[in-house]
Amino acid sequence: MKEQKIRKDYRKVFIAVIVLLVFICLCEATKASEYTGLIVDAHGFDVWPGMSPKIIDTSGREIYGTMDIDPDYVIEKGIVSYVDSIAEAIEQGLVGNDPLIVRAAARDHDPAKTNVVINKEDGDRILKENAKSGFLDNLKVAIIR
Repeated sequence: MKEQKIRKDYRKVFIAVIVLLVFICLCEATKASEYTGLIVDAHGFDVWPGMSPKIIDTSGREIYGTMDIDPDYVIEKGIVSYVDSIAEAIEQGLVGNDPLIVRAAARDHDPAKTNVVINKEDGDRILKENAKSGFLDNLKVAIIR
């Protein structure tokens, strides 16, 4: 009789632990991650490096580019890093360890060939994620050429 009560108590504890673990897993799965930067994959679009390129979505909305920043900083470092791969951008610490990665839809028809066009949905997502961590304001942007 006492042994049966102990087994029931163990079952209750076991079930409580399982429920708790499931709850923890669900919370972790729904936890909002904060991106540390942005990578725009524009390979194949003949994008040229520039001091102040723009990222524009397909609706014409500017997502990134126009900002009030020290001109000397722009001349020295630029507002975008140009890389050959995702790995290069991460390894060099240009966009942090967990960047948001989007594919360019086209190159804008600017004469300097520096502006990149992304899908409107990607533009919405970039702005939403930037509101959480500020990676655009921190110039954590790379373009794969």
